[in-house]
Amino acid sequence: MYEMKVLFICQKEYFRQTVFDAVCDGHHEVFWITSGDPTTIGKALDYAIASTSITHVIFFRPEWLVNWISKIEYIKKNGIKIIGFSTEPIPLNHQNDPHKDQELRLSNLSVVNSVPLDMFIHFDNSSENIIKEKIVHKAYFLPIPVSNRLFNRQTCRKEFDSIFLGRSTEHREDILVLPKSTHNHLHVAHGLVDEYACLFTNKAKVAYNIHNHNYLNFETRPVINLLCGVTTVSERLTRNDLDSIDGFYSFDSKDDFTKLFYSDLIIPNEDQVLELWEKLYSIDRLLELIE
Repeated sequence: MYEMKVLFICQKEYFRQTVFDAVCDGHHEVFWITSGDPTTIGKALDYAIASTSITHVIFFRPEWLVNWISKIEYIKKNGIKIIGFSTEPIPLNHQNDPHKDQELRLSNLSVVNSVPLDMFIHFDNSSENIIKEKIVHKAYFLPIPVSNRLFNRQTCRKEFDSIFLGRSTEHREDILVLPKSTHNHLHVAHGLVDEYACLFTNKAKVAYNIHNHNYLNFETRPVINLLCGVTTVSERLTRNDLDSIDGFYSFDSKDDFTKLFYSDLIIPNEDQVLELWEKLYSIDRLLELIE
């Protein structure tokens, strides 16, 4: 009897929060790789080749597979399907002046055209037209899943007025100057992920999401904040799925942020959050798509 078994190949620091719910019970597997050591990709693919039970490989950042085509072809001959999940922000539909960072990421992604994938998934359908123009693979669109087992509401004392987890950039600091200068704000630029990210987010009254640079994006951070039950204030996202949730607030400018900063905000509605998570952000949606 056929039983799907997935091997996820990805970076632990970024994607453990994505695949955890699928691998924690031991049925599906994960092989951690690092951008600092490309040989880990070859080792992960060798693991897939040696397996007698894996039916699908999901590779996050599929543009990195361009140097491993012979191994991929060998895996495919063994009947294993190769799925590439693209997770980097690229130019958006009808965006007249893309940021150089988006252009660079699109250029990097374009090498995936030579990789023999069985399925190509991109995380943001706001770039659908660009993907169809630049990428030869038939594209599917799905938000990056977020683990509800890692991120959930916890009973703890609120030690911080607000929190932001993410590296420091000029764009972010320009907005964060207000909470940093007037409130008990915690900014952790590096290294706080998964269980510790959940714990410290739960200790805050408000959690912020601010884009890396001054262009629209859709990070997993707002979903994480909402699953933790923390009032979430986010720079406008490319998707509007979260806008229907009580306790989620978006802003378009520094002035808008200032108005929200001085407003009375409510905590997220847990039922709304879990319903939307189940519909869009559970890893089950990805497993259903590839089956």
